[in-house]
Amino acid sequence: MVVRTFRQAQEGLDRSGKRGAVVVATDCTEIAQTVESNGGKAIITSDLHVSGTSRCLEAAEKWQAQSSDTLSWVLNVQGDEPLVNPDHVAVLLNSPGPLATLYTPLSSESDLEDRSVCYVVPDAQSRALYFSRWPIPYQRTEHAPVRYKHLGVYGYTPHVLNHIAALAPADNERAESLEQLRWLHHGYPILLHEVGEAHNGVDTWEDVLRVRAFLAGRP
Repeated sequence: MVVRTFRQAQEGLDRSGKRGAVVVATDCTEIAQTVESNGGKAIITSDLHVSGTSRCLEAAEKWQAQSSDTLSWVLNVQGDEPLVNPDHVAVLLNSPGPLATLYTPLSSESDLEDRSVCYVVPDAQSRALYFSRWPIPYQRTEHAPVRYKHLGVYGYTPHVLNHIAALAPADNERAESLEQLRWLHHGYPILLHEVGEAHNGVDTWEDVLRVRAFLAGRP
């Protein structure tokens, strides 16, 4: 799963026209060895991280220490996203930042009881107003709301990544278990880029079977 995820990310980097590297950050030597034996790059990080953001920061700092290139943009793609769309990765790599993520319109047939879905409300300047596991906006009138699904791929400048990794947790974040609410709480605007439909990540065994079935059905 991780190997396919980093290969999809690499394809996105290639399509973006940017220079850079795809690196798997992990605290597991077995995962690192598997990645490197399949042609990828891996960096061993601490096993004490409580968020992907802090792990991403450690990996970025270690990569910068051994690279002659200066980091200008860091992308965080979770390892359980084997169907991440390379075009979506390319969009985010070309974002002006300094803190950005992706979203997509939700179809009217979507299961609003699925709490694995994260909803986002954008403002007129394509910045996030709020994220929630509840299907916001709430429909109180006959006017049907337009709902958007957040895709958990993030881009940051190294400066912003360093700052947000040090922020104190927020009450809304604790309630919803959504780290991006911490950034909004502390006043960091999050730029949103709209993309087409995206596949969910892998959280359960049923998700594994779904991804396998999808890949088996591809030409």
